[in-house]
Amino acid sequence: RGSFDERRGDSRRHEAMDLLAPRHTPVVAVEAGIIARLFTSKAGGITIYQFDPTTTYAYYYAHLDRYAEGLTEGATVARGQVL
Repeated sequence: RGSFDERRGDSRRHEAMDLLAPRHTPVVAVEAGIIARLFTSKAGGITIYQFDPTTTYAYYYAHLDRYAEGLTEGATVARGQVL
């Protein structure tokens, strides 16, 4: 089911789509682009922000187990590359 407009515990809108997978499933880039930020957040845990090549769209990958070896901020990634 869609979760973009769902309200969370503190009444904020979720503003994301969760795509669930079993733990340890590799997460791959949905599109080619640039890794903008690698960080850990309170709400999302281990997180990645990736921009598309035109920097029009940002992709937010959260609740990760870890980053792919060698992944760094500013890195260029290909569609389907393990993050």
